[in-house]
Amino acid sequence: MSADLTFRLFALPTGYEIAELRPHAAQVNRIARSADEKFFATASEDGRVFVWDLSKILSLRPKITAVLYAQEISRSQYILVTVEDPNADIVSVRIFVEPEFPGTVSLSPGASFDPRVAGKTQASFGFQVTVTRPQKVRLTLVVTDSLGLASNPKILEFSVH
Repeated sequence: MSADLTFRLFALPTGYEIAELRPHAAQVNRIARSADEKFFATASEDGRVFVWDLSKILSLRPKITAVLYAQEISRSQYILVTVEDPNADIVSVRIFVEPEFPGTVSLSPGASFDPRVAGKTQASFGFQVTVTRPQKVRLTLVVTDSLGLASNPKILEFSVH
Protein backbone atom coordinates (compact mmCIF):
# COMPACT_ATOMS: atom_id res chain seq x y z
CA MET A 1 0.00 0.00 0.00
CA SER A 2 1.25 3.46 -0.77
CA ALA A 3 0.10 6.97 -0.07
CA ASP A 4 2.46 8.44 -2.69
CA LEU A 5 0.67 6.84 -5.72
CA THR A 6 3.44 4.28 -6.25
CA PHE A 7 4.09 0.65 -5.56
CA ARG A 8 7.51 -0.86 -5.29
CA LEU A 9 8.95 -4.26 -6.14
CA PHE A 10 11.94 -5.59 -4.20
CA ALA A 11 14.31 -8.48 -4.89
CA LEU A 12 14.43 -11.05 -2.14
CA PRO A 13 16.57 -11.80 -0.18
CA THR A 14 18.78 -8.78 -1.03
CA GLY A 15 16.07 -6.17 -0.48
CA TYR A 16 17.17 -4.11 -3.49
CA GLU A 17 14.41 -2.17 -5.19
CA ILE A 18 13.57 -3.50 -8.67
CA ALA A 19 10.91 -0.97 -9.57
CA GLU A 20 8.98 2.01 -8.32
CA LEU A 21 5.93 2.14 -10.57
CA ARG A 22 3.48 5.04 -10.72
CA PRO A 23 0.44 3.89 -12.69
CA HIS A 24 -2.27 5.14 -10.35
CA ALA A 25 -3.86 8.57 -9.90
CA ALA A 26 -4.91 7.79 -6.33
CA GLN A 27 -3.47 5.97 -3.32
CA VAL A 28 -2.64 2.30 -3.98
CA ASN A 29 -4.72 0.33 -1.48
CA ARG A 30 -4.63 -3.29 -2.70
CA ILE A 31 -1.99 -5.61 -4.14
CA ALA A 32 -2.55 -9.25 -5.05
CA ARG A 33 -0.44 -11.89 -6.79
CA SER A 34 -1.30 -14.97 -8.79
CA ALA A 35 -0.66 -18.39 -7.27
CA ASP A 36 2.24 -18.99 -9.67
CA GLU A 37 3.67 -15.52 -8.82
CA LYS A 38 3.96 -14.60 -12.51
CA PHE A 39 1.32 -11.87 -12.34
CA PHE A 40 0.14 -9.37 -9.79
CA ALA A 41 -2.53 -6.71 -9.64
CA THR A 42 -2.69 -3.30 -8.01
CA ALA A 43 -5.82 -1.34 -7.16
CA SER A 44 -6.20 2.26 -6.05
CA GLU A 45 -8.78 4.40 -4.32
CA ASP A 46 -9.96 5.70 -7.71
CA GLY A 47 -11.25 2.18 -8.50
CA ARG A 48 -8.68 1.44 -11.21
CA VAL A 49 -6.99 -1.97 -11.32
CA PHE A 50 -3.79 -2.81 -13.19
CA VAL A 51 -2.56 -6.34 -13.91
CA TRP A 52 1.21 -6.75 -14.25
CA ASP A 53 3.30 -9.46 -15.91
CA LEU A 54 6.41 -9.81 -13.74
CA SER A 55 8.56 -11.36 -16.50
CA LYS A 56 7.72 -8.42 -18.81
CA ILE A 57 8.69 -5.91 -16.11
CA LEU A 58 11.99 -7.71 -15.46
CA SER A 59 12.83 -7.88 -19.19
CA LEU A 60 12.48 -4.09 -19.51
CA ARG A 61 14.86 -3.20 -16.67
CA PRO A 62 18.03 -1.30 -17.60
CA LYS A 63 21.34 -3.10 -17.09
CA ILE A 64 24.79 -1.92 -16.05
CA THR A 65 26.95 -3.96 -18.44
CA ALA A 66 30.46 -2.70 -17.58
CA VAL A 67 32.26 -0.36 -15.20
CA LEU A 68 35.84 0.78 -15.71
CA TYR A 69 37.68 1.96 -12.61
CA ALA A 70 40.93 1.46 -10.70
CA GLN A 71 40.86 -0.67 -7.57
CA GLU A 72 43.66 1.39 -6.00
CA ILE A 73 43.90 5.17 -6.31
CA SER A 74 45.81 8.02 -4.71
CA ARG A 75 43.02 10.62 -4.45
CA SER A 76 40.53 10.67 -7.32
CA GLN A 77 39.40 8.78 -10.38
CA TYR A 78 36.97 9.02 -13.27
CA ILE A 79 34.63 6.03 -13.44
CA LEU A 80 33.12 5.02 -16.79
CA VAL A 81 29.81 3.10 -16.80
CA THR A 82 28.27 1.30 -19.79
CA VAL A 83 24.55 0.51 -19.80
CA GLU A 84 21.91 -1.23 -21.90
CA ASP A 85 18.24 -0.29 -21.78
CA PRO A 86 15.50 -1.90 -23.90
CA ASN A 87 13.27 1.19 -23.43
CA ALA A 88 16.08 3.68 -24.14
CA ASP A 89 14.80 5.87 -21.31
CA ILE A 90 17.33 5.86 -18.46
CA VAL A 91 16.79 9.06 -16.49
CA SER A 92 18.79 8.73 -13.28
CA VAL A 93 21.88 7.31 -11.67
CA ARG A 94 21.98 6.83 -7.91
CA ILE A 95 25.29 6.25 -6.14
CA PHE A 96 25.37 5.06 -2.56
CA VAL A 97 28.69 5.64 -0.77
CA GLU A 98 30.07 3.55 2.10
CA PRO A 99 33.32 5.20 3.18
CA GLU A 100 35.34 4.25 6.22
CA PHE A 101 35.37 7.94 7.18
CA PRO A 102 32.02 9.70 6.53
CA GLY A 103 32.23 12.99 4.67
CA THR A 104 35.52 12.17 2.95
CA VAL A 105 34.14 11.07 -0.44
CA SER A 106 32.73 13.49 -2.99
CA LEU A 107 31.07 12.67 -6.29
CA SER A 108 30.74 14.85 -9.36
CA PRO A 109 28.15 15.51 -10.68
CA GLY A 110 26.62 14.12 -7.46
CA ALA A 111 25.10 11.12 -5.69
CA SER A 112 22.09 11.28 -8.02
CA PHE A 113 22.11 12.67 -11.55
CA ASP A 114 20.70 12.37 -15.07
CA PRO A 115 23.35 10.53 -17.15
CA ARG A 116 21.92 12.07 -20.34
CA VAL A 117 21.68 8.75 -22.18
CA ALA A 118 17.91 8.75 -22.77
CA GLY A 119 17.08 7.73 -26.33
CA LYS A 120 19.90 5.18 -26.50
CA THR A 121 19.61 1.44 -25.96
CA GLN A 122 23.38 1.22 -25.35
CA ALA A 123 25.39 4.10 -23.92
CA SER A 124 28.12 5.20 -21.53
CA PHE A 125 28.45 7.93 -18.94
CA GLY A 126 30.95 8.81 -16.28
CA PHE A 127 31.46 10.50 -12.95
CA GLN A 128 34.37 11.65 -10.81
CA VAL A 129 35.14 10.33 -7.31
CA THR A 130 37.45 12.29 -5.01
CA VAL A 131 38.54 10.98 -1.60
CA THR A 132 40.29 13.17 0.97
CA ARG A 133 42.02 10.51 3.11
CA PRO A 134 43.29 6.92 2.81
CA GLN A 135 40.52 4.37 3.22
CA LYS A 136 38.47 1.67 1.54
CA VAL A 137 35.50 2.92 -0.47
CA ARG A 138 32.46 0.97 -1.57
CA LEU A 139 30.06 2.48 -4.11
CA THR A 140 26.75 0.97 -5.16
CA LEU A 141 25.42 2.14 -8.54
CA VAL A 142 21.81 1.87 -9.70
CA VAL A 143 20.34 3.26 -12.93
CA THR A 144 16.60 3.90 -13.22
CA ASP A 145 14.43 4.51 -16.27
CA SER A 146 11.43 6.78 -16.74
CA LEU A 147 9.04 3.93 -15.86
CA GLY A 148 10.70 3.52 -12.46
CA LEU A 149 12.47 0.27 -13.39
CA ALA A 150 15.87 -0.08 -11.70
CA SER A 151 18.95 -2.02 -12.70
CA ASN A 152 20.54 -4.60 -10.48
CA PRO A 153 22.96 -2.75 -8.22
CA LYS A 154 26.61 -2.74 -9.26
CA ILE A 155 29.08 -2.66 -6.38
CA LEU A 156 32.50 -1.05 -6.83
CA GLU A 157 35.22 -1.33 -4.21
CA PHE A 158 38.58 0.41 -4.21
CA SER A 159 41.30 1.57 -1.84
CA VAL A 160 42.72 5.05 -1.48
CA HIS A 161 46.40 5.41 -0.44
